[in-house]
Amino acid sequence: MTEVHVIYTGIVGFVPTETGFTVVVQKATTGHHAHLPHVAIESAAHKSHAKLTEIPPPAGSPLRAFLLEDYEIGIQNPIEDRALTEDPNFREFVLGVGGGCPSGSAACGCIKNGVLSGTVAVGARIPLTKGELETTFVDPGAQWHFAGFPGAPRFLAEEICHQLTIAEDFLTLRFTKAGLQGSLVVQRPRGARTIEVRIGNLPPKLIFSPPQQWTCGDDNHVQLYYDLSEDPPARRHGLKCSKPPTPLPNPPQNVHTHRLTPPPPPPQLKARAQAMCARMVHGPNCPPALWGRAS
Repeated sequence: MTEVHVIYTGIVGFVPTETGFTVVVQKATTGHHAHLPHVAIESAAHKSHAKLTEIPPPAGSPLRAFLLEDYEIGIQNPIEDRALTEDPNFREFVLGVGGGCPSGSAACGCIKNGVLSGTVAVGARIPLTKGELETTFVDPGAQWHFAGFPGAPRFLAEEICHQLTIAEDFLTLRFTKAGLQGSLVVQRPRGARTIEVRIGNLPPKLIFSPPQQWTCGDDNHVQLYYDLSEDPPARRHGLKCSKPPTPLPNPPQNVHTHRLTPPPPPPQLKARAQAMCARMVHGPNCPPALWGRAS
């Protein structure tokens, strides 16, 4: 048996369905807050791929990445787990899209019906029906709240892991859209216990390496979520950062870590930023979110 970790980060949303969740990876490839939907793996884990557009990596990068272009993504291997379950920390740290909606606009936090049916183009849709969802990275020194809205600041996930089990020592992902079927086969690297895949939506410069600096400031990237809202608000609210009086005592990354991490940051970074970046799969902020279903 092989344990598989599919790691989600950036502007990705989890939409409840009758059988679990559908993960929606937005395009968001234009404009000031451009993010690139992608799937990334360790170079040592690459076995084969077909009909996917590769993103050129920097020289010496330990990662390979491919564009997500309006795909339905599925796992071809039989999954050994039963129905999908949630670790208690999943909803504790996930961003609720409805939290940035004005009062009296209940549909603002619901995703457009066409997103799940395929009539609205997105980077990818991925059904989750088996395995376990768990938050696996939270910045312990930053809390967030929607600008202009009441309510206590919250610690937010920057990374969600979908953990599942397959019988093989390689994972086959299928990428399907009209007139095309692509594939990516990911093998368990020599000496490794797990297969790891990252599916994300990040600024292009953060796909292969962590940020060089980070400050506790505003995050307007979350406004991108409302492009898919059933009732987009006229005014979109970003997130405001605040330093907590007491840092999160036991962040989930203390017990659940991943290999799929960029190279360590340069030594001139401050100690806290260096420690944070060295363990991150992605850039700071860009929290995955929980959507409501469209009516």
